Amino acid sequence: MSTRNLVAVVFLSLATLSPLHAEEGKKQFSEKQLAQQQRMKDCSAEAKEKGLKGEDRKAWMKTCLSAGKVEAAPAAEPAKPAKS
Repeated sequence: MSTRNLVAVVFLSLATLSPLHAEEGKKQFSEKQLAQQQRMKDCSAEAKEKGLKGEDRKAWMKTCLSAGKVEAAPAAEPAKPAKS
């Protein structure tokens, strides 16, 4: 096998394998991060519907995103001891 053919085979082999390794390098997002991304999309869509821009949009996004945090983490009630 000539050197040129060997180089071509190696190059094609590496080119074929690189997409497989690209999938391994992708970051996996946690459930919390995915929920935050969705909340940001929803709040942004609402701001766009309302036609908000500039400082008004910024204030709306802050309020909207803060409201989402309260809903996502309700306060836990302490367990009551059982009566005998």
